Amino acid sequence: MKNQTTQSNSAVGSPTALFATAALLLASLSHPALAVPANLTINATGTLSPNFTIKRGDVMKGPVFTATKQEAVTWLGSNGFKLLNLFVNLNETSMAEAIYLENGVLKHRPHTDFNDWRRHAVDSGLTVIAQVGGTPSEIPTDPAYTNDPSHSDFQPIPTPANFQTYADVVGPWMAAANTNTPSIWIGQQETSHTIGFVNGTQTDAKLATNVSRYADLWSRVHKKAAGTRGAMQLNAENRGKGLYQLALDELVSRNASPTYYTVQNYQGENTTEIVSELRGIVGTRKVIFNRYGYNKADNATNTDTAAGMIRFLKAELQIANNADLIYGYALKESGFSSNPEWLGAVGQFLNSMPTSRRPITWNSSGLGGFATASTTEMKFVVWNTTGSSREITLEIQNAPAGWNAASARKAGASIIATSVTWNNPTNKLTGLTLANGEFALVRIYQN
Repeated sequence: MKNQTTQSNSAVGSPTALFATAALLLASLSHPALAVPANLTINATGTLSPNFTIKRGDVMKGPVFTATKQEAVTWLGSNGFKLLNLFVNLNETSMAEAIYLENGVLKHRPHTDFNDWRRHAVDSGLTVIAQVGGTPSEIPTDPAYTNDPSHSDFQPIPTPANFQTYADVVGPWMAAANTNTPSIWIGQQETSHTIGFVNGTQTDAKLATNVSRYADLWSRVHKKAAGTRGAMQLNAENRGKGLYQLALDELVSRNASPTYYTVQNYQGENTTEIVSELRGIVGTRKVIFNRYGYNKADNATNTDTAAGMIRFLKAELQIANNADLIYGYALKESGFSSNPEWLGAVGQFLNSMPTSRRPITWNSSGLGGFATASTTEMKFVVWNTTGSSREITLEIQNAPAGWNAASARKAGASIIATSVTWNNPTNKLTGLTLANGEFALVRIYQN
């Protein structure tokens, strides 16, 4: 009977065994199974170039300035964002207020919503990129150029005989609007293909022809307008074709040299490759990705998952590594402001990071991230794509004695606060465990 009693007390269903099982379960939840130790070192006084001085923001389609759009602009300004690309197409009925025909004469007048939108953005602390495309219906477009079926966006430009007519009304309209609210003025999106092709078929030679066609038109507008001007906008897929160089050469040769070089980059994962080509072209000009996507396949999806955001952060690291050339980027349409729980939260953290980057020593392949610091705080982004969990110990070399607190948010199914421990005497942060596919936003600071 004693043996039976002993067996009964050690059975799976006994209170002792149940307690032990529950303890193991809780431990597995707080410390994912088989978390591999990973030691990272950041030098708080080390230097890593270039500084992290990127301006971020959103793309928004104008001109109708609704209360929802006003709230979105306010939200951007309140959360450290600095750019707004507001684009309009002059061929759309919503822009008919701007360019009109009176007694056979083309005239221009202020567009109330377009001006109010830009003014609110500037008042909210944003720099406005005003992107103007399309041809007013009163000006004949060139019928020889039609759309290639592989493209959805087609904005034909005038016949060459009407280039100056276009410039004589659109340029002064832009100048007057710039007096209302100074902006960076740029031309139509993706001009290498959106203005059509002879016979509606795209070839590399025809892409180059379109760059020259639009440079002729935009240079005329440039001379009639006012304010800061960007280039006509090419895209990421134009790299490697000589089009970036051709576009700048065409504008400069027509005395329409841009202040900024503007590119639509929906391939953030290829930023290093794009910038590598631009470095030899733009001279002292800064590059603006006036329409940006961190991964072309993720433009409309995966913006609210940790996996999607890790791809965003990997692309951001490429931006950081080239921040000496890149002025900033505007995320494809309303990316930050329309997704405050994910893109917005990560964007706010990036906006708040000090500008001086710090070198990181990694001992685990598959971990990635970047860090910046000032005298009062360090901010650190880290992600785990190792294939298994990592229990991270972060050591800060040369940490100021005043740094005495730490906080972190971890992203798995959502972005939530997570408990970490900062040991001031040893300058080590512990308690951060990341499962595969998770990332964290960490701050160490003087409280």
